[in-house]
Amino acid sequence: MSISKPSVIRVPRKRLPTGPRRRIRWPWIRLALLAFAGLAMLALTSDLVTLRLKTDKALSSTGTSPLVTDALLDAATATNRYVDFAGRFSIARPATWAAYPFKQEGDYDVTLRGPHQMEISIMTKSMSTGGLHAIRAELDKAEERLRVVTNIEETEFQGRPAFRRTLRLGTITVETLDFLAGSLHVHISASAPRKSFDDLRPVLVAMMESLRVE
Repeated sequence: MSISKPSVIRVPRKRLPTGPRRRIRWPWIRLALLAFAGLAMLALTSDLVTLRLKTDKALSSTGTSPLVTDALLDAATATNRYVDFAGRFSIARPATWAAYPFKQEGDYDVTLRGPHQMEISIMTKSMSTGGLHAIRAELDKAEERLRVVTNIEETEFQGRPAFRRTLRLGTITVETLDFLAGSLHVHISASAPRKSFDDLRPVLVAMMESLRVE
């Protein structure tokens, strides 16, 4: 007598019911996440701009970058001019350059700040006697007082005898011109970051050459 095997009955498993997705209950968490994403995008944009500036930076061995070319074109073709409040001088002021007039005694008459950390500053002072010899004596005294030694070069600027100096101050390079216009001692200072000064110098020269002393 044979005993038949009992049949196996398979009962399908039932999926447990799932509740609704849990939403973020605190709105500030969502706002914090959005703010973090926004800061990340700003940081990325800043990095891209910095990278572009580094990529487009002019190198003396390879020629001028588009950024420097644009700045030179702006300086050479500017029709707008900054006019000194006392009418002593005027200088080209491209749209990309901001003007900062003097605020207190002893400041430059004006400082113009352009792209790529370029600056042009102008100071004037009445000098009734002494002429160029007096200017040279002032330069020597200033270097002695500041304990700075530069190579003071005799040159010409716009047809006038002048003194040119170049010095390094921290991370910047500064080129100055001192000359006599009538009884007015005019001092011009042009500066830019040391690493890019040689490439930006044509822009600074174009700005200085646009100076008109009344």
